[in-house]
Amino acid sequence: MLKSRFILPALLVLLLAGFGLGVIRLFQLRFDAGDIYPPYSSLRADPLGAKVLYEGLQNIPGLSVGRFFQPSTKLGGGRQRVLLLLGVDRWDLGGVPGEDFKAMQAFLFSGGRIVISLPPVGLEERAKHQDTKPPDEKKLPPDKGTNAARDAITMVSLLDKYDLRLKDDSLFIPDVAASRAELAESAPTTNGLPASISWHSSVYFTDLDASWRVLYQRRKHPVIIERSFGPGSLVLSTDSYFVSNEALRKERHPGLLAWLIGSRREILFDETHLGVEEHPGVAVLLRRYHLQGVLLGLLLVAGLFVWQSSAPLVPPFPDEPGESRAALVQGRESTAGFASLLRRSVPPVDILSVCFAEWKTACARQPRAAARLADVEKIMAAEQALPPGSRRPAEAWQAMQRILTERK
Repeated sequence: MLKSRFILPALLVLLLAGFGLGVIRLFQLRFDAGDIYPPYSSLRADPLGAKVLYEGLQNIPGLSVGRFFQPSTKLGGGRQRVLLLLGVDRWDLGGVPGEDFKAMQAFLFSGGRIVISLPPVGLEERAKHQDTKPPDEKKLPPDKGTNAARDAITMVSLLDKYDLRLKDDSLFIPDVAASRAELAESAPTTNGLPASISWHSSVYFTDLDASWRVLYQRRKHPVIIERSFGPGSLVLSTDSYFVSNEALRKERHPGLLAWLIGSRREILFDETHLGVEEHPGVAVLLRRYHLQGVLLGLLLVAGLFVWQSSAPLVPPFPDEPGESRAALVQGRESTAGFASLLRRSVPPVDILSVCFAEWKTACARQPRAAARLADVEKIMAAEQALPPGSRRPAEAWQAMQRILTERK
């Protein structure tokens, strides 16, 4: 009988535990593969991701490699730092929030290096955006919001700010499999870079300002360019294939990757432009300050409290032989408890004066009671004038009741 009571709960617990482990394992597999993240994310481990580059740089002594999930206002200075923005949509270059642009400028002019690469663009992307134009600068009307709010929403075109344009070669059909991919050739002025790399994008730069330096060209069109901003530099590429996991497996170019990083010691892979952002909450703070033990302790205390509330921890005493239920002391009603509380709190000598004071506060303002207030006060004064041993509070109370209840 006892075993049958515990078999079903035990089976239910085992089923729930198995289901929970299965769900955890499923999420673990999805996050390990990284296919839930956008292409060219450093969290993605399939051919479209950049996790191999991230982990490869982590294995180089002397380099500090991390991911950036926070707003641009927390980017900080760029001294000895590289910021990699991989897989940026080409249409996003035409409209960058004003705060992001200011953070980029501060990062560049303080000695940082920013690398922006666009995803491969072919026939599908051209069909999707064929009727779309890059956004121009947009601002709120002058009469709405403060200056700070308008600056935060201002959209800045990087193409206009950096004096360049993007064009799409309609005759170019890239082959992502790299078997028939065209080649991008290095410019004659470059040294130490691969002579050619496979190129999978039909987009190229045009109308470049003289301050831009061309690193690679495809069909005489610039595809990788660089520009200096004081001690910092900006690198733009129309393709991200050469930094992907697939490229690092099939045709890696360590010389080009080393040139992208340069002599900087800290490397940041930006994930915010891909929509992967960090929103700190209670769970993040618990992990950051290693408070998991405190949380487990609180859960344990809560469980014990629920257990104690549902069933007492101490077993009841067994009934004595011959003891009957009639001998148990029964509880009293709330009225009896209130009367007992009054007896303990108010002395019998003062009971009439206390009741009169409460009645006068609550009921003396009523028209009917106000007319009889003088008569009631006379009885109360006469009662208070007697010595404590000669007082008759019950008789005085009855006299007051007759005055208050009589009809004229």
